[in-house]
Amino acid sequence: MMKKLTTYHILLLLLALLVLLKYELIYNGVVFVALTFYELIFNTAATIKLLDFRTLDFLFSIVFLFILPPVLHYLYKNYRFLKIKFRITYLVFLLLMLGFIFAPLISNFHPNAQPSVRATRFLNPLSSVMVLTLKEENSKSKFLELKDGVINNPTISNKLFVNSYIEKGSSVLIKQGNKESTIVKDKLIMNDGNISIDKKYFIFGTDELGRDVFSRIIYGARVSIFIAVFTVVISLTVGLWLGFLAAYFGGLLNMILSRLTDVFLTIPSIFFVIMILALWGNSIFAVILVLGLTGWMQLFKIVKGEVSSNIQKDYFVTSKKLGFPLTKLLSSDIIPAILLQLSIFTVFQFSNVILAESSLSYLGLGVGLNYPSWGNMILSGQKYMTSGEWLIIIPSFMLVISILAINDLGEKIKKELNPRIKNDK
Repeated sequence: MMKKLTTYHILLLLLALLVLLKYELIYNGVVFVALTFYELIFNTAATIKLLDFRTLDFLFSIVFLFILPPVLHYLYKNYRFLKIKFRITYLVFLLLMLGFIFAPLISNFHPNAQPSVRATRFLNPLSSVMVLTLKEENSKSKFLELKDGVINNPTISNKLFVNSYIEKGSSVLIKQGNKESTIVKDKLIMNDGNISIDKKYFIFGTDELGRDVFSRIIYGARVSIFIAVFTVVISLTVGLWLGFLAAYFGGLLNMILSRLTDVFLTIPSIFFVIMILALWGNSIFAVILVLGLTGWMQLFKIVKGEVSSNIQKDYFVTSKKLGFPLTKLLSSDIIPAILLQLSIFTVFQFSNVILAESSLSYLGLGVGLNYPSWGNMILSGQKYMTSGEWLIIIPSFMLVISILAINDLGEKIKKELNPRIKNDK
């Protein structure tokens, strides 16, 4: 049975599992999408002001959840890459991609939220706490109530996270860690005369500030993939064009670009990291820029060598005489000839960037503390290796397994695109 499973089937199973586990959130999300469109039509100006990044992110996730299955079905019928047989490493890669797209649905708990720190700090994996909901002093519209229910916020003002509670007449004695306090029942939402209680489960436990490690893992993967995608785009663009121009024009331009490449290869990239971070500080933009500008040299040499070997061939000379622009020459004559090298470079550069970003964050030179990152999670976790070992084990495991999965995908692509390797017994 497992041998018949393809990437397409695994994707559909993962989407079905997401709907099954998060059906209530998805249902409320669908209602919220419909209500948002209604408000945009009849109350445009006020609604646009409420559409911050987190709201748009959630709306996109809900809409894309329903668009993705028919798109996958179309791709499955017309392209063979979704028909590849299932492998565990593919599952890891697919989980990373789905986590990147559907992070607000997979975990609707903000990665930097610190709810009732005394009650939630240093909880073991698979732990849970009770959640008491406070009554809202000011009445809200249906749209705002639904928005607060589905959008993850860094501050949670209307909920109390407690380890235990005891009802005492008209008040409730709650325990948060080693602290006990009393709250009047009238301030709590009641259900048929009883206190309305929910439970919050922490699959991967919590850290020293009571933050949900699972949410930080999901959003940390999102940060890593976001940086990797844009970094690879920069490296591909710079490497392709500089390599093409150096071989196409030759002469002085070739010498300058070749020496520039040698300089980048000679000087350790840590100097470029320090220089750029000194100018822009710790930010996602700075990390993308420094990794993108220090990762194009290998592709430059590949493209330059390929153009140099093809520039005198008949098809290339004919294209030049026909007056094709440089963009057309690069896209039609050069890129198809180096498609294998490009594919391999892209996949392995993707994993290298994820590792590099985590390393920079571990050294304190990454995205800073405003964004969760596997690197800064490992840095924070090493302080608590005896009292909270999961804080370093979980992000470290996720980093290692992700790098291995992406590299294995690169090896598979190399075999698929290279007939000599593919047919090698």
